[in-house]
Amino acid sequence: MAAIGLPVALAGALIAMSVMGITINMMSLLALILCLGVVVDDAIIIIENIYRHMEEGMPRRRAAVIGTQEVFWPVVASTLTSWAAFLPLLLMEGVLGDFFAIIPKVVVAALTASLIEAMFVLPSHMADFGRLSHRTAESGKTRSPPQTRLQRAGGRILSAYERILRWSLRRRGRVVMAAYALFGLILGVAFSVKDVILFTEGDPDMFDVRIRMPTDASKEETEALLAKLDARILELESPDIEATVAVRGMTRTDMGMSSGDHMGMISVFVVPATERTQVHAGRDLVNEVSRLYDDVVGPARLEVVEVRPGPPRGAPVAVRIRGKDHERLVELAEQVLAEVRRTPGTRNANLDYELGKQEVQIRVDEQRAALHGLTPEMVSLWLRSAFGATPAATLREGDDEIDIVVQLREEVLQDPSRIASLQLIAPNGDQIAIHDIADVSHGRGPGAIRRFQQKRLVSVLSGIDETVTNSGEVNETLQVELAPLAAANPDVRFEFGGQFEETQESVESLFRAFVIAILLIYTILATQFQSFSQPTVVMAAIPLSLIGVCGGFLLSPKPIGLIALVGVVGLTGIVVNDSLVLVDFINKRRSRGLPLDEAIVEAGKLRLRPIVLTSVTTIAGLFPLSLAIDSLPHLAPMAQVMVYGLTFSTLLTLLVVPCLYRLDVDLAAAMGRWFTPLTRWVTDPGAAAEEPADSGAE
Repeated sequence: MAAIGLPVALAGALIAMSVMGITINMMSLLALILCLGVVVDDAIIIIENIYRHMEEGMPRRRAAVIGTQEVFWPVVASTLTSWAAFLPLLLMEGVLGDFFAIIPKVVVAALTASLIEAMFVLPSHMADFGRLSHRTAESGKTRSPPQTRLQRAGGRILSAYERILRWSLRRRGRVVMAAYALFGLILGVAFSVKDVILFTEGDPDMFDVRIRMPTDASKEETEALLAKLDARILELESPDIEATVAVRGMTRTDMGMSSGDHMGMISVFVVPATERTQVHAGRDLVNEVSRLYDDVVGPARLEVVEVRPGPPRGAPVAVRIRGKDHERLVELAEQVLAEVRRTPGTRNANLDYELGKQEVQIRVDEQRAALHGLTPEMVSLWLRSAFGATPAATLREGDDEIDIVVQLREEVLQDPSRIASLQLIAPNGDQIAIHDIADVSHGRGPGAIRRFQQKRLVSVLSGIDETVTNSGEVNETLQVELAPLAAANPDVRFEFGGQFEETQESVESLFRAFVIAILLIYTILATQFQSFSQPTVVMAAIPLSLIGVCGGFLLSPKPIGLIALVGVVGLTGIVVNDSLVLVDFINKRRSRGLPLDEAIVEAGKLRLRPIVLTSVTTIAGLFPLSLAIDSLPHLAPMAQVMVYGLTFSTLLTLLVVPCLYRLDVDLAAAMGRWFTPLTRWVTDPGAAAEEPADSGAE
């Protein structure tokens, strides 16, 4: 019955994706996979509650109504908490924010469709088709047939859980302290020894050899170098290379494509993962090809770069040098480049600065020009007209306007000495030669002048060898090594961008999303329980789940990726569902007059089966994806976080949450004893109430 909700939830998600214009891609598939285990949780809770009433002898139709009514609001609240966990991901900023925004949209759509099906369709199915796995005999007689081995094993587990729960309630303070001490210890260890990176990467399926020749290089020179580089790759005769494609005139960049006769690239395609000679054959090829070109001269820039799926991302190392004097920035960038190349684990380090093509450079001497009443702007305007950049007149033919351009002959434009002898008219009417007020020469200026936040910029870019280091380690090392250079040049800004900056910004955005998710979940739970303290009892499952998450981080040899942290935010809404329904059942048992400890134990026994079932279905849905570490490196970390977190939170929720509930009641009683005398003293009218009576007696 619970599985019937899966196609309904997926259909709802696909319809919502079509309306929102979301295609089936890596992130939408990840969101749908996350839903596979989560969307059946509501159905399992309702089915189990209906089934329990049927076991107690209630007719099917009445059991469907009563069972659904009992868990209606807890199930709605659990769905809302899942919404609250995923929706704050919409607040992430930048390109990565747009990339991850797909997840909450798809998950919320699927959960909504699942909730509607679980509340209105599923009960009717249970009323019509629900059957007990065993028959209940007439009143006063024993069950027939006898219990199965599975039922007897379930009974023994239930008895063992009851004994452990009663033992824990008697030692509730120590149990809670031990659980949270373990949480603090493992959290501190995990984040002290693990690094956080933007994405955990698997073996590449493709990489580029990208070249940039000097800007005045001909296309023949570029083609000749590409042929030489391509031949060296083919000489490897590696069985892991499927094909190479050389292209002249364009090259790939971190943010798109660039074109020009002096540019080119060789794309190397690696054979499918199942046919490679070893697990990391693609990465080994990248390192091997990088070493092939140590003796190559000619290109202004040559780099071997892995081509990865996913959102655009900056270079692993990107040091921005910002200031006013462009020549000085280039000098400082050369010093930074030398330091980057000395840092272990870096490769393909280079500058984004390159000289432009040969040009005629005219530098106006402002003082000499001022003697004749001229300014650099006036000289520039005259030169624009001489070079044909400004139309001399406009001819109108019908509705069309045609610019008339007058310019110097081509041989004059190419000769600096003839340009220097040209004369322009000064404001006083004198004819002034260009060489009298300016210096004219041939030279090469910058190919491009880049700015960042209105200041000129030169960047040092570098890749890294991920088998040796990661982006965080390299940038932290460079921050220390470049500190003296930055201190010696206070008017120049040294900034660390690329993946390092994007990782920091993304982690900050995720932390804000996590805080907002916690506040939203608390608000939903406070509304459900009409209490300020009980939501904290329910939310105690969140740090308990982080014990498993941090343990998983420690077991993995890889750094912590951003996808895994996104999974932590989503996990907050999932793990509270079990404890929410458990606390609700405790409250209902207390309202029926059961003693506190008995109400806790009975609610725990009643919710043991659905809690285990909901967690097992979610873990089973995500477990295959969590194993695909090498084939799906972008998706597997989130599934691993969910699996580790749910496993530990389920085991600890069944014991720690009841103990916390008991401590919450104890604390409320203690505070009542402490504040009752103060309340009586404040509300007691005292002697002031006796004065009117005394005055009346007189």
